[in-house]
Amino acid sequence: MLIVRGIAALGVSAVIAVGTLVAVNHNTNEASKTAKDITQQTLDYQREAMKNAQDATKAATTDVDVAKAQSDADELVANANDAAAKAIDSVDDNTAIPAEAQKQLDAAKAQLEQK
Repeated sequence: MLIVRGIAALGVSAVIAVGTLVAVNHNTNEASKTAKDITQQTLDYQREAMKNAQDATKAATTDVDVAKAQSDADELVANANDAAAKAIDSVDDNTAIPAEAQKQLDAAKAQLEQK
């Protein structure tokens, strides 16, 4: 009788162990599937974000007239140089300006004249 109880207890323990193993395996598979789903969603989001960025870049650069943009930039540089030259001329050779400041004005004027 004692042997029968031991064998019965061993059988019950085996059933509990197999049940636990099956439950843990199922939960592990579900966790793995969830992690894969999250990873896939993240990758899909990144692909969509990259595509949107590329589309926005393409749209922003498609309508740019390079010659006009260069012309506008050249005009802005010329206007800035003219404004700087006028500012330097307005204070040029003023005796109230310290000698060091006058040297800097002369250097700036020479730089503008080189362009």
